[in-house]
Amino acid sequence: MERRARGVTLGLWALAALAACSHALGEAELALPAPRPVEEAAAVAGDAVPLVARPERRAPAPPAAEPPRAPLPVAAPLPVAAPGPAETGPVRAADDEPVPPFLHLADHGVLAVDPGWQESASLGACATQAIAAAGLAPLVAQKSLGVALVNLSGERLLGPEVAFANARWTTYAASVSKTLLLLSAFVLREDARQGRLALEAPTPGLAGIFQSDGGRLVPEFNADFEASLGKMIRESHNESASRLIDLVSPGFIADVAWSHRLYRPSLGGGLWMGAPFRPGSMLVPDPVTGHWHAASALGLARYFTLLAQGRLVSPAASAEMKAIHADSPIFDRFNRALLSHRPGTKLYRKTGTYWVGDLLWAHDAALVERGPVRYVAAAVCMSKICEVGLWGLVLGLDDCIAAAG
Repeated sequence: MERRARGVTLGLWALAALAACSHALGEAELALPAPRPVEEAAAVAGDAVPLVARPERRAPAPPAAEPPRAPLPVAAPLPVAAPGPAETGPVRAADDEPVPPFLHLADHGVLAVDPGWQESASLGACATQAIAAAGLAPLVAQKSLGVALVNLSGERLLGPEVAFANARWTTYAASVSKTLLLLSAFVLREDARQGRLALEAPTPGLAGIFQSDGGRLVPEFNADFEASLGKMIRESHNESASRLIDLVSPGFIADVAWSHRLYRPSLGGGLWMGAPFRPGSMLVPDPVTGHWHAASALGLARYFTLLAQGRLVSPAASAEMKAIHADSPIFDRFNRALLSHRPGTKLYRKTGTYWVGDLLWAHDAALVERGPVRYVAAAVCMSKICEVGLWGLVLGLDDCIAAAG
């Protein structure tokens, strides 16, 4: 098997040229669509790109002014699939979806990345009622909120029942995209363990990730790197995340997002991490929406479903990652609602928050376990209403799972 060096992934930096496309879109403010009833909004939830007023220069970015970028000659933006009649089609990427020419895919072995989702009309009706009861139905209709619910209880672990509302909508991720960075680190370690990543001639980046034994790298995380992974997820520490992005590289992270189907243009986008959380960094926007860090409820639900099923990297690696997601000290949204009102609940979660002027991005996603109850809930939202509204939403979704038995 041909062995590769990690540096090959840096070719993705060529994607920065696509940023000019998002600047072109940002010259004109997009109009909000007319609100639809919740039932209709759920039916067209496969719409690919949200028409939400988002002037480009007010879009979230790492905490500093965006560095000036000269216009570059670029290819056309990646195509986004036309909306389907329901959410069934657009939540699954085709096996033969063309790989973008700028993306350099490495060999990660055989990946089992199909969560086996089965859409449930009854779960969908209950989730729709929960969204309405939380006062969030207008946000779904206006494409400012995406929701995904995955029932993993009982014998459903490998054949989960799912419900979606605007789940493909991809927006600025804030810190929830750090889930993708965590996965990328474990994929990199597995590649090294299986001999797909050469460690004989260590680069500075790999030396910052792996342990050293007599000057020779071994495929185990060093203490500093492992501590940074935990701090990044549990405390949402941006400096730790930025250091890890530098070491793993945005090119490798994009490779992992594509190969695990956590990001696909045909799904409207998904999870993306194209820049560290610091000023002056090289920025690689996601090709569909132009965000530096992007997320959709669909991408987050897929990540946490595969985590629960033990399908991220390996069962042992999934267990390690699950432990890192446990015991979040950030007491808000899903964490606050469920720990306060559903005693005995255990959450493995990631939250994300970003303010820009009057706009608030408030996201949460979690694998929830309580006795026989086990499910994944994900919500991405661009509205100040969601800071409190997600409390009521997750309690309603929790009731849906309990009622399903």
